[in-house]
Amino acid sequence: MRREDFSRGPETEPGRWVTIGSTVPEFLDATDIADLQPGGSIYYCHDSTDPIRFDPVTDQQVVPAKLTV
Repeated sequence: MRREDFSRGPETEPGRWVTIGSTVPEFLDATDIADLQPGGSIYYCHDSTDPIRFDPVTDQQVVPAKLTV
């Protein structure tokens, strides 16, 4: 059985976070995540209860009703 070496070298790209669209009234900082939806809209979430849905085609955002967890 042949074994492949899939080890990686040191990380060379620090990455970056670029927010497209307006996120007002929410302020997105270092712990945010974004999820690209199948229809092309993006969910930005920064605290698990106040997501923002952004549509880059229409440049409109929707702040859904507050989630209860």
